Amino acid sequence: MSLTKLPSGRWRARVWHRGADVPVGPVLGLRKGTTWRTKSEAKAARERARAILKGNQPGETTVGQWWERWTTDPLFARPKESTNVHNKERTGAFAKRYGGVPLHQVGNFIVGEWLAGGNRNSTVQALATMFNDAMSAKQVGSSTTTRSGGSDCTRQRATRTVGLRTRNKWRRWS
Repeated sequence: MSLTKLPSGRWRARVWHRGADVPVGPVLGLRKGTTWRTKSEAKAARERARAILKGNQPGETTVGQWWERWTTDPLFARPKESTNVHNKERTGAFAKRYGGVPLHQVGNFIVGEWLAGGNRNSTVQALATMFNDAMSAKQVGSSTTTRSGGSDCTRQRATRTVGLRTRNKWRRWS
């Protein structure tokens, strides 16, 4: 839990969480190297991050809780059993890694971190389906998921948003 003044004159904020020194930016949904102009801005950001990391507010559904419900509740079952098996396999690793994160905190940073390196692009459609169902069930107000296009003619080359809205606007980011 520290504030550090950088040689540039800006401030870096970090918090202690689960035995690790964590940068504040990603906790707040900002990029990893985020810094603040003043010490008071950094302190305020640190306090917001502490509040988020302190624990979920009562009634908040986590990724793990939602995934468990989504994969077992007949309400969200797809017509073909093979699709249900496929969705469970494709989303299981994401739910395991981010299981403790409240659904409403899943945003650009977490999705970008998950898709980094391009090895998990095949999970995007199943994750989009999972988060769309969460939005339909009023478990989360908004979320973003992206898909990187490949080189074949059936995909776009540019990164595009897949199926999820954020604050009623379609987002495009790479």
